[in-house]
Amino acid sequence: MSLVTTTNKRWWIFSSFALVFIIINLDLTIVNVALPTIARAMHSTLSQMQWVMNIFTLVMTCLIIIFGNLCDKYGSVRVYIWGNVLFMLGSLVSGISLNEPMLIAARIVQAAGMASIFTPCMLIPLSYFPDNQRGFIISCILSVSGISMAIGPNVGGLILEHLSWRWIFFINVPLGIITIFMTRRLCEKDTVNNAKQIDYLSSIFLTITITLMLVGFNNMNGWGLNSARFVATMAGSAIAATAFVFSQKNKATKTIDFSTFKIRSYWSVFCIRLLFSYCFFVVLFITPFYLQNIMEMTPSQSALILIFMSGTFGFMSPFVGRMCDRVGIAGPAKISTLAAIFGFAIMAFIGPHSSIYLTIISLFCIGFATALIVPSTARVITHVLPKDKAGNGLAVYFTAGFLGGSIGIGLSVSILAMISRNFFLKTLKQFNITLPSDVLNSLLQVVNGTHPVTYVSQYVDAVHLEKIKAIVKLSYMQGYSFTAWTMCGFCVLCFLLTYFIEEIKTA
Repeated sequence: MSLVTTTNKRWWIFSSFALVFIIINLDLTIVNVALPTIARAMHSTLSQMQWVMNIFTLVMTCLIIIFGNLCDKYGSVRVYIWGNVLFMLGSLVSGISLNEPMLIAARIVQAAGMASIFTPCMLIPLSYFPDNQRGFIISCILSVSGISMAIGPNVGGLILEHLSWRWIFFINVPLGIITIFMTRRLCEKDTVNNAKQIDYLSSIFLTITITLMLVGFNNMNGWGLNSARFVATMAGSAIAATAFVFSQKNKATKTIDFSTFKIRSYWSVFCIRLLFSYCFFVVLFITPFYLQNIMEMTPSQSALILIFMSGTFGFMSPFVGRMCDRVGIAGPAKISTLAAIFGFAIMAFIGPHSSIYLTIISLFCIGFATALIVPSTARVITHVLPKDKAGNGLAVYFTAGFLGGSIGIGLSVSILAMISRNFFLKTLKQFNITLPSDVLNSLLQVVNGTHPVTYVSQYVDAVHLEKIKAIVKLSYMQGYSFTAWTMCGFCVLCFLLTYFIEEIKTA
């Protein structure tokens, strides 16, 4: 007797794509926990390490819309399978990388693969369920994502302590093979929509726009706001954006269908996704550095702390989906943004000697907010868009998330580094402490969180060790606090945007 029947086939399909979301979120959280270890292994700076993370989100941001359009033309299953192959190839090369440039190049391939599977992972399983169950299914998918995010740091910590950082990438390969096999066996074959045209010229302009903008934000600290390189990069981004807008005029098929933004609920959740993802990705990026390098925790210990954010998100998501189907979207969206405001406000008050419980409470609030805001906003997208625009609309929505995350990592890391550096130099001057330039440059890598505070002992004599360590920690926390207040402000904007979401109930 076959395990797959007509009645349970859709749940087997759901299980297949749930495994894909496990892979996606395991990769995201495991890599974040491993960044401090990879930085030490490759002798990298914080700005270099942020490219390991940011090149991934940059490529995702640039390609998700293109692959969303390809789904509408060639079919989601076909795009998904080839994308999965690309993702596994990138993961394999990432694992065998010998240096930072090789790792970054492999991450580009890995990101291109993930960009192609991201939209199909939502579209394919949803197409097998009725509309009144889709909120629940979205939440189940997000729950699986959250649970994998919860176990990801712990899996990463165990891998780092007992194997090697390389295995955080190798683990994707066997899981990817399983999902491809299940998809080919379970999902119906695609039909090609020959009427659908892809505007490749506009896609190129959009890619240039996003790439130059993110390169500028990522190098803002090193180049300086008034430098010719920064101004030229941002000007180039603006020119490419203008070219993109003009290239979209009088086109039957558009790279971004701006008509969807006439739907009030759509543009509201688009903006919320953009702003909230800025905050979420920043927390995901800087928290492991803060816990491991400033608070002097092990990877396993920092992973346990991160569970209070990712675990809360994972275990709450299914209940939120049911709630959204029954009571609507706007209420949960408002509650989520208020929880995020509270969480980031607590984070802003954390100091070098604050109790770890403050960090736990802030991460719990952010996880709670994520559990509410992600299913509720995603539910709006799947409800308000017509089927022939769902691929593009959902891809644009996902792009907003990765764009916000990419900007967040690049901008916040640059600002955190600048504030921490300036405070450190100012404090040294106040205490009349003079350090050799080579020692100062090395300490600045500790001040911005790239290297652990234990490294201070390598550059400072025993007489000044404790004082310098205290100054280093205090300097870092200045930038950390400013970053938290910025995210708190963005969440206030998200709260205001929830008033533009039209109420949706399906149960």
